[in-house]
Amino acid sequence: MSCQDRDMSRYRSISTEPSSRRRILGRLLFVAGLAFVLVQLAQGFTAETSLRYRIGPDHDRFDELELRYLHEGSEVAGARLSFPGGVPATFDHTVTLPRGDVEVELSLRGAHAEPRQRSHRFRTPAEGTLVFGP
Repeated sequence: MSCQDRDMSRYRSISTEPSSRRRILGRLLFVAGLAFVLVQLAQGFTAETSLRYRIGPDHDRFDELELRYLHEGSEVAGARLSFPGGVPATFDHTVTLPRGDVEVELSLRGAHAEPRQRSHRFRTPAEGTLVFGP
């Protein structure tokens, strides 16, 4: 084997290894696939939940409504809304919550009304719209 043949065999062995671009592309595809799987798993731990709150006949005495969603004692979602003309008699809310037992605390406040609070317990995922009344 001549000196030139030995040099060529060395180059052939190098050219059969994956290029650095292929390695980078492979890593990127792996990371993208892993991210996709993690997002799919995370969505399996939460559920979009639709709730309807019936405030009661004196709904227009209140101008602020606050919702706190608790899961295992920790607040996981919430909303505070102002209604200058008064809270509507019925209020719909859609929220993404962890699966399992959830408690919602509803607080109503108004300039000329005593604050009112109530709480409701429910389990997610839930079929259809959950309805809570006074």
